[in-house]
Amino acid sequence: MLESTSDTRSEPPRRSPWQRFADAHLHDYNVPATRAWLAVVLLGGFALGITISQLALLTGDQPADLARIIGWTALAAVAAAFPIRIPRTKHSIATGDTVAFLLLALHGPAAATLAAGLEGLIASWRTSKRVSSRGASLAANAASMAVAGSLFVVAESQLGSLGLSVPSRLLIALALAALVYYGGSTYTLMQIIALKRSAPMTLADWFRSTSWIGTLYLVSATVAGLLALSGLRFGQSTVVVAAAIVGLGVALLRVHFHHLDVENEAQEARLGAVRREAEKSERRFSTAFAHASIGMAIVSPDGIVLQCNQMLCSLLGCDPAQLAQQPFRGWVEPADGALLDSHVRRIVAREEAAFAIELRCRGADERKVWVSLHCALFDDGGTMDAGLIFQVEDITSRRRVEELNRIAFNDSLTDLANRMSFLERLAATVDRSRSDPTYRFAMMYLDLDRFKKVNDKLGHAVGDELLKEVARRLRACVRPADMVARLGGDEFAILVDGFAAREDVIKLGERLLQAIAAPVRIDDRNLWPRASIGVTFSGPRLREPAQIMHDADAAMYQAKSRGRAHLSVFDGDGTEDRG
Repeated sequence: MLESTSDTRSEPPRRSPWQRFADAHLHDYNVPATRAWLAVVLLGGFALGITISQLALLTGDQPADLARIIGWTALAAVAAAFPIRIPRTKHSIATGDTVAFLLLALHGPAAATLAAGLEGLIASWRTSKRVSSRGASLAANAASMAVAGSLFVVAESQLGSLGLSVPSRLLIALALAALVYYGGSTYTLMQIIALKRSAPMTLADWFRSTSWIGTLYLVSATVAGLLALSGLRFGQSTVVVAAAIVGLGVALLRVHFHHLDVENEAQEARLGAVRREAEKSERRFSTAFAHASIGMAIVSPDGIVLQCNQMLCSLLGCDPAQLAQQPFRGWVEPADGALLDSHVRRIVAREEAAFAIELRCRGADERKVWVSLHCALFDDGGTMDAGLIFQVEDITSRRRVEELNRIAFNDSLTDLANRMSFLERLAATVDRSRSDPTYRFAMMYLDLDRFKKVNDKLGHAVGDELLKEVARRLRACVRPADMVARLGGDEFAILVDGFAAREDVIKLGERLLQAIAAPVRIDDRNLWPRASIGVTFSGPRLREPAQIMHDADAAMYQAKSRGRAHLSVFDGDGTEDRG
């Protein structure tokens, strides 16, 4: 027994051609936008249908006119295919509108509607691949020109009844038609886009965006009117010649604008390369700034920290938030703040290009930090006024070493070199004299007379002040290359580094005796210090530093034995008293 079975699978509902078209080309249109698009297309199709039927009547009656219409329409299509792009803008000028208005003036609304529709189709073909856009442009232009053409006919007739001349009424009627065509063709398309985006469009929005197009249409209508008037007066051949001349001018203008576009594109490419290089430089600077091994900060001219790196925060023991938008001066020891301020003022006033100073900073935990601060002008490319860039390096360890060296080699009371430092310098000087026989030096050994009585009668505090004053006077008398040292107690030594004649050294010793002998006022007391000086010179007989010290010391005691406040010279065989 045979049993029949039926396929239970349901077939998909069959969709109408319109639904298939909408799915393919209007898939992103909402209902209001779809209705508006359909209305424009239907109106444009209706206008084109009437146009074609009217032009078809010319086939038998006026074939010459039909041929001219076809020729001018073809010219409008060519002009639409090669618009003039305005340099440095996204806009272009389609000269096919001029031909459409010329057809309106010479052959009426039907011819102009065909040319306008074709111009709209070709223009949209260049800018969009969507059938919906191309169809809307064709229809909007055709419908708008049909309305504008009808207005042109009515306006020209009415203006004629007012007694206006043919040229006047033609130009006025064309201008009115241009305004209607401008409004219809641009407003309808923009309204469809606005509905599609669900973004309401006002007349003000439309006018601001398209007013330049209205201007071009008015110019095109005026040119078309002048060409039509030339044809009416001088014959159709004049229109052709004038149109050819205008076309040649438009072609030359298009070539010129094309060259400008090429130059602009090349310039934009160069500017783009410069911008990219600037961006790379900025990224490199930002990376170097953030990961620098020393503290860095960008500071405004009035001293506010605008940006800082992590190393500076670590150096000061704080968070970036504690530094940002705060005066850098607040982290500097008050005693050093004036020095920083004075240098910054000179930088801001362009009196200095850069400076480097050492100063003390106070960290967040109140610890003292010695830093080396380098400052220069900073310009980030115009986003802010030229500011300053600080590079801050921690030199606390180095300063501590220097302080230890100063303690080791300097006398704590007078800040002169101490005995150890003097002996090192003397040994180096002796070595130099051995390797260079022309080099000469001298040593002075100085001892204050009756200094013990000052300490015993007036106290050690007065004695210390006297020693400091004597040290200042000794430094003031010698040259920068000479060395003054305190050997201990009231004994001083002076190493004269190179001299022309022995008499120069003797005169220096006499100046020292006079300088020391000037009265000193300490604790409301006047003191008249005196000193004895012994001098020894380098010579052909080689001596060790200890021997030189001994000879100078012997000369000093010889000076004391001769009445104090004297100077004696050790000449190798003994001492010579110089008074």
